[in-house]
Amino acid sequence: MVFIAGQVGIRPDGTVPNSAEEQIDLAFKRLGAILAHQGLGFEDLVELVSYHVRIDEQLTAFREIKERYVTREFPAWTILGVAALARSNLLIEIKAIAAVR
Repeated sequence: MVFIAGQVGIRPDGTVPNSAEEQIDLAFKRLGAILAHQGLGFEDLVELVSYHVRIDEQLTAFREIKERYVTREFPAWTILGVAALARSNLLIEIKAIAAVR
């Protein structure tokens, strides 16, 4: 099992986009990079947990972007609305578990 701590939507230069859509996409790209580093892909995920600030404003966009990366009904997915994340301008965080074959 590979346990991947929360990935957020931060650009490589450390800046945080204002839009939830860009933050979501960046978080999935970061998750994908970690999976690839372990020789895995999104198809190896067994659990996904997403944390959302202002969940009602971004859940639709999250689902649409998630479907670009996670193309199966699997993994199990838990969705949590939270008041805040580690930085005040972060809107999304993704935690995951993948299974090594």
